[in-house]
Amino acid sequence: MYRDFLDAGHARVQHIAYWNDSFQELHDRAVAAGFTVGQEGQIGGADGRFAYLETEHHPASVVEISDVGGTKKFVFDLIKLATANWDGSSPIQEIDASLIRGDPTALAEIMEVLA
Repeated sequence: MYRDFLDAGHARVQHIAYWNDSFQELHDRAVAAGFTVGQEGQIGGADGRFAYLETEHHPASVVEISDVGGTKKFVFDLIKLATANWDGSSPIQEIDASLIRGDPTALAEIMEVLA
């Protein structure tokens, strides 16, 4: 969908995300209201579902609904923790793959470093 957005000559904001704890309810309401699901899937398991809803009436934007559970929540929490005391230096950070898998030992280590 992003490539389609660019190929159509659009620029700037491509989508707006709504991260929530009630993905299925929002998904069902959107479909019942007539939205078309353009793309959907999951990241990190069933608690990381997402869907991009087509907005034919406004072709230069897409609405994303995204479940913030499971591994995705874990990674978002890491990002929040890392930014709490960020001084603006080193704007590009790498996340160790063990953290993305939810390794509790790795999480404890990173929390200690960031504290």
